[in-house]
Amino acid sequence: MTQTVGTGTITLVDSDSAHSSSEPSDGDNLVAAKWDLLRNDETYYRRFLDHDLIETVYAHPQLRVLFPFTSVTTLHLSRCTQYPFSLDVPCVVPDGTGRFEVIRTPNMVTGPRMIGASVTAAEAVALIAAHLPEGCGPAIDGTAENLR
Repeated sequence: MTQTVGTGTITLVDSDSAHSSSEPSDGDNLVAAKWDLLRNDETYYRRFLDHDLIETVYAHPQLRVLFPFTSVTTLHLSRCTQYPFSLDVPCVVPDGTGRFEVIRTPNMVTGPRMIGASVTAAEAVALIAAHLPEGCGPAIDGTAENLR
């Protein structure tokens, strides 16, 4: 399976044999590859994303299993690995002062749009984790349509 991620292409090789429960799924592989890119890309992502935020989100076990994607400086997490992504997990936006806002995307219909303003990276992670959709687990290899 090949997927374009940011400025590069990731190729995952899958054998024809069935996966055992201890082997990572394609979704797990794509999530891990995207986190690796966000955490280690020295060109594109380091220019636009707050590295401390990325590491703080990655350190949280419930959030590390979600698929990260970006919109310039905004960090999103999805419950699926393919577009259209799920937009039911709050995202983190830098506020220009070294702190962050945690918001619901415009198409999230429950609760206020602003979840937290002028928060630290650690506070942002806690807010995202507290506002995960019910039953939120590792990202699936598919689109938001596959979550329904």
